[in-house]
Amino acid sequence: MSANAGDRFWVPHPQLVFAPLPLHGSDGSVAKFVDSDGVDVSIPAAKLAELPRVHDAQLVGVDNVCTLEEVNQAAVLHAVRMRYQRAHPQVYTRVARIVIAVNPFRALPIYSAETMRKYLDSSDPMELPPHLFAI
Repeated sequence: MSANAGDRFWVPHPQLVFAPLPLHGSDGSVAKFVDSDGVDVSIPAAKLAELPRVHDAQLVGVDNVCTLEEVNQAAVLHAVRMRYQRAHPQVYTRVARIVIAVNPFRALPIYSAETMRKYLDSSDPMELPPHLFAI
């Protein structure tokens, strides 16, 4: 696989586990990446071919990761992270009919009787945002 500077890959990252990073360069033995905080991340150039490429849709934090063009560990983790880090945290993410839940360690206004009724009255809860009430 050929890779050019700027191509994005899911790179093992010391704090994020995986990060979508652009290739900064390669000297033949080491492939170099730089994250958004300016932290250098390097891997053996021989391992570059093993890294999954990043697709734009993987970066937005989709409701259902099964809608992605390519699903891998890094894309799932990033989707959950992006949804949780929004101004109004979205703690539930779907993988088809499976729901991944993140503990926000604070109260969220998503467990009201009105919300429960919305899911109970729905003919297909999959058409609503992911939620524990959709199970």
